[in-house]
Amino acid sequence: MSAAEPTDPVALPADAGLRITSTDVLTSGRNRRVRVVRLEGEMDQSRRHHLERALTAALASRPALLVVDLGALAFCDSSGLNAFVHARRNAQDTGARMVLAAPTGPVRWLLEITGMHQVFDIRPDVESALAEQSRP
Repeated sequence: MSAAEPTDPVALPADAGLRITSTDVLTSGRNRRVRVVRLEGEMDQSRRHHLERALTAALASRPALLVVDLGALAFCDSSGLNAFVHARRNAQDTGARMVLAAPTGPVRWLLEITGMHQVFDIRPDVESALAEQSRP
């Protein structure tokens, strides 16, 4: 992996309870661009449009891989899960892969009880998602 280039966080009210940041990474080996979107806080219906906007913007940059870092997401309801499903479809349409990385206990539970853990590519951490992308 090399050169991480942070982009601006999605503008949310100070009390929104959700922070979304996006970083571009150029992986070694294949020299392909990856976008990492990190979610921090809590994701619920009131924040869905912020998440959808951030994921749509991430895919608009046409990365080879979109990694959604869930390591700091304390809570996610079905609206967040729906946003992930929608983003996965959009990723497939653009030829990008989408990986969910480092889901916390509550997020992993949501993925498992809905059966979505069998639909999404889930990695234990961002590093393992990026390492796979950088293999020649």
